[in-house]
Amino acid sequence: MATILISLALFLAVAATLFAVGAAWAAPTSGSGARLRQMLGIEKERSSLSEKIQGALEPAAKLLPPSAKEATQTRRWLIQAGYREPKHARFFFGLRAISVM
Repeated sequence: MATILISLALFLAVAATLFAVGAAWAAPTSGSGARLRQMLGIEKERSSLSEKIQGALEPAAKLLPPSAKEATQTRRWLIQAGYREPKHARFFFGLRAISVM
């Protein structure tokens, strides 16, 4: 019985420690997480939410490619609305493809 209790206590201690280290590493504003990433040599660039969304929508835009006429008309509407960059059209077509699913 004592062996089971010691094993359970050891398991819980290790699990809690791993959870705490993982949570500190994953927390974006944690000072201990920043120090842990620095010690491990992991300095990754934080991308903004819009960059993450665009990265996810670009492949989706290729799922339902628009016809040439439809793409031209949509790009005109986007330009009139003030969205002049090509990434805005990809963003629009990606959102449209996802909303169909």
